[in-house]
Amino acid sequence: EQGLRRVSFPIDRVDVSDWHDIVVRYGGGKLQILCDGTVMAETAAHGTLAPNEEPFLIGAEPAQGAPERLLTGDLAAVGLWD
Repeated sequence: EQGLRRVSFPIDRVDVSDWHDIVVRYGGGKLQILCDGTVMAETAAHGTLAPNEEPFLIGAEPAQGAPERLLTGDLAAVGLWD
């Protein structure tokens, strides 16, 4: 059991006035975040994803079941693949 894994990158690494494709990918022993096809950050991660009681959020982070660190901006589309 590895527990919670997070991956992020500093927003100043992209032009915030443009649209970007952001992808989070889990597999091959790592958790990655990509921006416009470029790996911006990754961390080691493996094993089976385990269910938990936290809500699934896009554009926010859960904290004791409540959203925090809310996205300030627009999302044009969201997808989830297995």
